Amino acid sequence: GDLNSIIGGKRILLGRSLAEKLDMKLGDTVHADFPDARDLNLTVSGIFDTGYASVDEKTSYVSLETAQVFLNEGNVVTQIDIKLNDIDQAQAVAGQISSDRYEVQVWQESNPEIVESLAYEKASNMITLLLIMVIATFGIASIMNMLVLEKTREIGMLMAAGADSSHIRKIFLLESGLLGLMGALLGCAMSLVLAIRLRSLQIEMPTGGMVDLPVILSYQDMVTLSLIALILSLAAGIYPAHIASKLDPVESLRG
Repeated sequence: GDLNSIIGGKRILLGRSLAEKLDMKLGDTVHADFPDARDLNLTVSGIFDTGYASVDEKTSYVSLETAQVFLNEGNVVTQIDIKLNDIDQAQAVAGQISSDRYEVQVWQESNPEIVESLAYEKASNMITLLLIMVIATFGIASIMNMLVLEKTREIGMLMAAGADSSHIRKIFLLESGLLGLMGALLGCAMSLVLAIRLRSLQIEMPTGGMVDLPVILSYQDMVTLSLIALILSLAAGIYPAHIASKLDPVESLRG
């Protein structure tokens, strides 16, 4: 059938599953009845298939004029749905169009379970990320401890050449910080490449149609997490650097 066929007549579009359930074909007449509504006989002028039987079984379309006649409401519109490119602007847009004549409801109010799920997912992701960073911090601390043991003779030589404890401490803190910074930069680069790749993928919506995979790149998060990684790596190097600075030069040279 044709989508435009419902304009200007008592016609209806049925989902394929609903049409099969009612045993309806193009040109058949379906009787529509509802409490406090006007009975109508509607001609099936189209059958659509979104690819999801659960959606097709409970969805049909008529023209605005036909719906107004059926509900016996006159020339009125009971609901308007507005789709935004940025869902975070819903509150701002609602404030602009809200008035005594219109009751506005944003998606956060009509779908509180989605808001709760997003908040839970964000919290769990942050906890997981912080745990990973803490584990990485212990890994850096272990590497630095091993490095102190392996470089004992070199530390003794530096001290014998005139380097004091503060110099030794700064050397190991600098190396620890560089490990964390290089890891953070490498992680940011890999995540950036992966996010750009994921953006090119498409997923199928439950109501039909293909959309791009929604991947949001937050450069502020990248900078913040890189700074946290740098601070944690510096903290991981404090104890090994302290141990290295307290080594006895003579004992160190003996190995």
